[in-house]
Amino acid sequence: MGMNFLSLTSTSLSFLPVYSSSLLTATPSPYPSFFSYKCTSTPVLRTCVNKEKEEVLLEGMPSHYYDDEWQARQREKTKELHRRRREEEEEEERKIEEYREVGMRLKEYPEEDVRKARKLISSFIRAAEEVEEKIEEAAERGELTELVLMVIWNRLDLARRDDEKDAIRSLDLLYRRVETEILKREATPAMRLLNDLLIMYDGFNFDEWLKKCKKIMIDTFPREDPYSILVPPGFESFDIDQGG
Repeated sequence: MGMNFLSLTSTSLSFLPVYSSSLLTATPSPYPSFFSYKCTSTPVLRTCVNKEKEEVLLEGMPSHYYDDEWQARQREKTKELHRRRREEEEEEERKIEEYREVGMRLKEYPEEDVRKARKLISSFIRAAEEVEEKIEEAAERGELTELVLMVIWNRLDLARRDDEKDAIRSLDLLYRRVETEILKREATPAMRLLNDLLIMYDGFNFDEWLKKCKKIMIDTFPREDPYSILVPPGFESFDIDQGG
């Protein structure tokens, strides 16, 4: 009885499949484990993703786009553009502040007088070749004042700040001419005569100009008797031989 049990047991055990270590190693499993999947698939997946990204980024882009030196140069150019933009903004703010200061110069004058002065200067600019006559007529009417000079100076200052060469030249000549006319009106008769004589000289015929000057001076200052020069006016003459 005991022998039969043993033989039955041995017989029943013989029906179980026997797996060797070599068979387990050689036969691949249709269901890979978690560890084998992670180790074998991750590098392949990463490679595929990198290739897809590279293809997308390089599509339609120049070859030097991904060059480190080229990118460094582009960053420097961007910094330079930002710096120039900042300088331009600072320059614009400075000009606005200067314009404000120029405008404040005329605040102490009446607004109506400033408006008339600007209108007068505009008429001078439009007169072109007839500007000399316009200036003299304005001087005779007493319209050439310090305010007119100030308005011209403000316009000249703004033209210099904006580097408007033609406007600078025209306004500078206008300022000098108006200033000369004002000084001439305020000068003494002798200074006026001297100014007229200097204006007569054209820079070429000096002798002819000198003759004209002498003639004008003789007509303006007639010769006097030498005795009248020595004896003041109103002084009674007396005879030296007469006794006291």
